[in-house]
Amino acid sequence: MNLLVTIAVIFLVVINLGDQDIRPEVKEALVWHLPDHSLEDNGYLILKGIDAPLAQDAYQVGRKELLDELIRFEILQKKHSEPVVMKSKRKSPYPEFKELYCDSTVQADCVDFYLKQSSENLTSLQMAQRILTERFKAIKQSKNYIEVVPPIVHGEIPAYQDLWRASELQRIQGILDIKENRQDLGMQRLLENALFSRKLLYKSKSLVSHLTALSMIQRDLRIISELCLHYPEFSTKYKNQLGTVLQSISDTEYSIAPAILNHQLASLQLIYHLNFLIQKSRRYVDIKQTLFYQGNSTLNLIYDQSMLWIRLAEASPKEINKEKEKILQTLEEWYGFGIAPYYIRNPIGKIMNQVGEADFTGYIERHHDTEGHIRLVKLQLQFLSGEVSKDKIQQTLSLYPDPYTLKPMQYDENEDILIFNGRYPANVNFGKSKIYKVRLH
Repeated sequence: MNLLVTIAVIFLVVINLGDQDIRPEVKEALVWHLPDHSLEDNGYLILKGIDAPLAQDAYQVGRKELLDELIRFEILQKKHSEPVVMKSKRKSPYPEFKELYCDSTVQADCVDFYLKQSSENLTSLQMAQRILTERFKAIKQSKNYIEVVPPIVHGEIPAYQDLWRASELQRIQGILDIKENRQDLGMQRLLENALFSRKLLYKSKSLVSHLTALSMIQRDLRIISELCLHYPEFSTKYKNQLGTVLQSISDTEYSIAPAILNHQLASLQLIYHLNFLIQKSRRYVDIKQTLFYQGNSTLNLIYDQSMLWIRLAEASPKEINKEKEKILQTLEEWYGFGIAPYYIRNPIGKIMNQVGEADFTGYIERHHDTEGHIRLVKLQLQFLSGEVSKDKIQQTLSLYPDPYTLKPMQYDENEDILIFNGRYPANVNFGKSKIYKVRLH
């Protein structure tokens, strides 16, 4: 028995001897610089301060918050330890408007919901939210919109829920304008709002901002879809303008890959500085450092995994399942012998990595679901504008295929609806369904 234990110990020692060097591309990924013009008329700074008390300047609050984060990042680079800042989370200073808000998971038609509200109530709502609306307007009118996300642990996430609320207020105001026969003004407001949602997606550098932008785009799509059902002439009258907000987001410039990379950069920074603290500390037994944790190998592994997820993000939606299988197979090979989360080689590093590692599949699928939603609304507006007659719908479906299957979208003749089967439950859908539906009448 003692002989077997001795052999096992010798085996562990041999297999865990030494560590890798940090590869050049990993070292490069560890370098973070403040983007140019980040502190110059940057709407993102207003977003960081959007939930500031009403009497304060949101831009100045957000700017100070970012400067504090940059100081903490500099300290992290020098001391390999980030100062812990105990801050109470700001509460939103804006009043709720639940009674006048259309919950798309329980309402079949949000445009109808808002049209049925009294003009007085909707006007009072806008007055009560005036400062939020002004801050949202200032974000959109800023010369720059540059997300700045220093790779630190204690960074403040902007109040994206307030940004989403401000966006919805603009949709409500646009519908109110249309209701009161100010159609051009109302549509201009709705279209500008939808263009900002796309800009937010384009500029996104974090998962939370990317997902918020997708949610705002889906909400814009639903409102446009329902509005054109109530006012079919809009699909013709505003055809060119609608086309700009219904362009594909499958292009690389809208990819979720930068957000995934930024998420992984934060993980790299955390492990990189932890390695310095472990080497400096005398509280750890040297044999544990040598046998069970290889810091450089862990850094290389985190980087390699991030590249796999980026490959998945850049893959065709049709290939996403195959690519996911390849990723899992590759990870199994990289992790080596053992049973998750316990492995023979670098066990502590692999456990740490698995604890912090996210499965980005759902995030990537939300992006592709939104692309499918865009195609569905495009097809709907072609029918409402008269470009496609009902007897030609089946032939036209192939022009806007399901992004996952590349087969035509579904058309239910009995219900007269177009259907797209998404992959992820969406708040924009009735019942928070994965299935997207648009009506043709």
